[in-house]
Amino acid sequence: MKSKDLIQLFILPYNPPNLFLFLGYVIFFISIENKVFGLQSLFENFILISCVIVSVSGGLVLLNRASDIEEDKIKGRENLFTQGKVSQKIGILFSLVFYLISLLFYSYLVINKSIFLIILFFFFELATWWYSDSQYLGKLTGFRLKDHYIGEFFAYGLSTPTFAASIWVIFGELNLRAIVTIISFIFLGIFSLLVNDIKDISSDSKAGLNTIPSKYKIETLLKLSIFSLMAFILTFIISTALSVFKITYIILLIPLTLILKVLIDFIIGDWEITEENRFDIKLISLTLFSSLILLVLASII
Repeated sequence: MKSKDLIQLFILPYNPPNLFLFLGYVIFFISIENKVFGLQSLFENFILISCVIVSVSGGLVLLNRASDIEEDKIKGRENLFTQGKVSQKIGILFSLVFYLISLLFYSYLVINKSIFLIILFFFFELATWWYSDSQYLGKLTGFRLKDHYIGEFFAYGLSTPTFAASIWVIFGELNLRAIVTIISFIFLGIFSLLVNDIKDISSDSKAGLNTIPSKYKIETLLKLSIFSLMAFILTFIISTALSVFKITYIILLIPLTLILKVLIDFIIGDWEITEENRFDIKLISLTLFSSLILLVLASII
């Protein structure tokens, strides 16, 4: 493998940045909003948590790309694996290293708290590995989770809350704020699953997979994705009204307005995706990322 390809292999999982990379930092900032850190201590904790978040998010994306070479070729995606520049085994090996690095750093952060937390994080990694891996765990169990719609819901339903809980308890207390945050990220996990599946409708059908895109119409996936994103945002807004979160979280009314605009446009258009509402599709992504950015902002002001 050429040195240029090796560099690109490390860049691949973060171009574009994946959802778990953003989620980790959002949860970190919300969990420490009531904590008092010195500047040096805050910086050190940020570096340590970054080692966990960056390595595990990179590992799961790299594993997904290395395991989905044939599917990505059908979808017309070009990367190091579909171009044959890096072998599948090398990709899986690097992914395993990323997973182990994240587990080691996480264990270092929580070893004095409870061994249960390490087990919790391990189950998150196991769920995400089983979701993508077709060469080892997939062969051992006879299937991988992403090849069946029940497995997809199981993987996202397990991995998102366990990841949120794992990151939260490093510095935060397991209280009502934590529970509400974890529940909200279940909705966000469902949203992420459905949005990705909307993109995969034609390719999954060609590949003969029994996944969500092959079971449901695009209109159904679009409705569920919009409602799950609304549920994510509303969870924080309602909790703020009930004084679970401080008043600054009311700033999430901004992305709520955006997603309501999208909802109204699609209702008027009878849920058809046309050239006229392409902007609304982009607005869904804008709503997601603005929500995550505003959550961080609300936690620090």
